[in-house]
Amino acid sequence: MSSTISVGVHGASYWSYMADVMARALRIAAENRRFEAKSIPLGVFDDSKEFFELVLGATGDNKVPSNPPASINAFVMASDAVRGFTLKSRLPRNELHQLLRRFARFNKTLVKTREFDEKDTQTACELAKFFYQIALTGDEEEYVSAVGIDPVSFGMIPR
Repeated sequence: MSSTISVGVHGASYWSYMADVMARALRIAAENRRFEAKSIPLGVFDDSKEFFELVLGATGDNKVPSNPPASINAFVMASDAVRGFTLKSRLPRNELHQLLRRFARFNKTLVKTREFDEKDTQTACELAKFFYQIALTGDEEEYVSAVGIDPVSFGMIPR
């Protein structure tokens, strides 16, 4: 089996900075029940939209994604993140897809300052936890790489 990674396929460490910034901004927005557009740098916001485009490309809702391996990889990261913050080992596929679509829609609204209603506040809390899980996975991936630990023995890749 080849260990070559397809062009455009990125591990969680690639997305960890974006995920960390998004998690922090969403947590603050949920606490204040108000989102400040300037709390997320434009490049980070663009990366979050790109991440969700990749994720949704693997759900089968859209046409064939432009980069299927990258979409599948992003979808796996997203489903692992959902499992991490919901503490459910398995979420039915249709529920997972609905949640990811809801997150993607909400994420797109983060372009201008606005007040949050109760539903927005709840979604912001959930999305902050989601991004936090991706950031944690990315940090773990960076650590394993930096210290030269075998990802299989560290438990990142199943045997």
